[in-house]
Amino acid sequence: SVLGPILFLIYVIDLEESLVHAKALTFADGTKIFNAIRTIMDQVQLQEDLNRVVEWAVRNNMTLHEEKFEFMSYQLNPIDNTSETVSYTAEDLRQLWKLPFTQPFYETPGGEVLTPSAVIKDLGIYMSSDGTWRVQISHMTKSATTVANWVLSAFKNRSPEIMIMLFKTLVRPLLEYCCTVWSPVSTGEIAQLEQVQRNFTRRIAGCREMTYWERLSHLNLQSLQRRRERYMIIQMWKVYNHLSPDVGIDFNPQTGSRQGPRAEWPSLNHKAQ
Repeated sequence: SVLGPILFLIYVIDLEESLVHAKALTFADGTKIFNAIRTIMDQVQLQEDLNRVVEWAVRNNMTLHEEKFEFMSYQLNPIDNTSETVSYTAEDLRQLWKLPFTQPFYETPGGEVLTPSAVIKDLGIYMSSDGTWRVQISHMTKSATTVANWVLSAFKNRSPEIMIMLFKTLVRPLLEYCCTVWSPVSTGEIAQLEQVQRNFTRRIAGCREMTYWERLSHLNLQSLQRRRERYMIIQMWKVYNHLSPDVGIDFNPQTGSRQGPRAEWPSLNHKAQ
C-alpha cells in the first residue's frame, strides 16, 4: 500500500531513543548502531545498547532476525577470522571478548555471536573493514561488464545512436551508483572502471580503429573519471550551501585568498575501533 512505508517509519521512529551511548542510522527497514570503541567500558556500553534495541523490538511486538545481524569494526591490525589456519568457535569468541587487547565481539540476547565481517553490503555499497573500496569496485566492474556483454550479444545493431543509448541506460548507471562515496584514487582502480567503457566503445560501428580518447570525442562522451570528478564537485557545492546533509566537513573561509574556502575533513582517531 502507499501508506504502508509511511506507517512503518512512524512505528520505528523512536528506536534511536532507546539507545543510551551509541548512535543510530536508519533507512527503511535497515538500522545501524555505532560508536567509537576506545576502552573496555565502550565495548560494554555498545553491547548494552544492542540489548536495548532487541528489548525495544519486544516491547513493540516486533521480532528481529538476530541471525542477520552483522558486525564490522574499523581498526588497525584486526583479528583475521577468515584465515584458513585460524578458526574461532562461538565459545572462543566469547572468551576473546573478555580480553582487553583483542577486537571486541558482541552477542545478541538470543545467543548469536556477532563475528567481525570483512565486507558488508550497505544500501548497495560494499563496505570493507580495511576502509578501502577494492571489493566495491570489483563487484561493480564485474556487474557492469556482464551487462555490457549481454547488450553486445543481444543487439546486432552497432550504430552509435543505439549503442550509446543502451550504454547510458543499462551499463553506465552500474558504474556510477553512489560514486561520490567510493570514488577511487589509485590509477589501477581508475583504469579498472574505465576499461568497461573502453571495451564497449571499441565495439561501436566506425570506432574500432580510433584510440579511446578519439572515440570519446567522436561519440560525445566523457571519461568515467571526469564524470566522477564533476559529481564530487557538485556534491561539495551542495554541502557548502547546506543543500545536502553535512558529513562533518568544516569550511574555512580564506578572506582575500584566490583559492576560496578550504574544506577541512575531521581527523581520524586511529585508537578507535
